[in-house]
Amino acid sequence: MKIMKPYVLLILFIFSYAGYSQTGMSTIYFLNGKILKKKASIGINNVIVYGRNLDYNDIERVEFEVVEGSRKIEYEYVYLEKKKKPILMEIIYKGSKTTLYSRKAYIYNTNLHNTITEEFGHYGKKYNSKYAVKISLQGTNAIYGNKFKKKGAQFFSDCPKLSELIKLKKIKNKDKIKAFEYYEKECN
Repeated sequence: MKIMKPYVLLILFIFSYAGYSQTGMSTIYFLNGKILKKKASIGINNVIVYGRNLDYNDIERVEFEVVEGSRKIEYEYVYLEKKKKPILMEIIYKGSKTTLYSRKAYIYNTNLHNTITEEFGHYGKKYNSKYAVKISLQGTNAIYGNKFKKKGAQFFSDCPKLSELIKLKKIKNKDKIKAFEYYEKECN
């Protein structure tokens, strides 16, 4: 069984990159100020419209009108400290001081006609920062520990009360949105 684990992980990794996709009617906001409403797809790190790949050189953000439950799905390009190019990530929560992002892969199975979502992790960004930072792992990556207790407390270190609540596990990984809302309301 130990020998199979690397092969299974490799196969999942290959399929996750091959089928990364979110498709639907969208509103695309270009850097030059233009707005386009068209059917589009999210690729590995780009937006695909009419078979043409658009990336961070063209697009500010994308809003999908495909509704999961009761919300729109919105993506924007986010810079990470050790990456030269920004990464396209889903916005989970957007406040006036912070944004919570999710980096996802969509694995599409053509035989079953369904989509399986695998999350790589959650990232936080403060509006006075150029870079987002990883605050937790999600999906199968979480078997290695979600790191929110440490990373979340560091991210919110400028709000000692919130940082302490995270360290004491009064606010846990599953409560990340509550942590961001708390920061918006209670912290300077």
